[in-house]
Amino acid sequence: MAGLSRTVGIFGGFVAVVVAAFYPIYFRPLLLPEEYSECPGQGRGAGRACGAPGPL
Repeated sequence: MAGLSRTVGIFGGFVAVVVAAFYPIYFRPLLLPEEYSECPGQGRGAGRACGAPGPL
């Protein structure tokens, strides 16, 4: 039984590390979209970064 608990512990630790690495990359922007939007509180075309790029 000790071998099974050790295997579960190692696998659980690996899953915890993967989740901890993906949290700031994937889950935090989903939970806080206003913090990660490019143009918060601006109307359409209000800033250079919000609009479409100009002609090349």
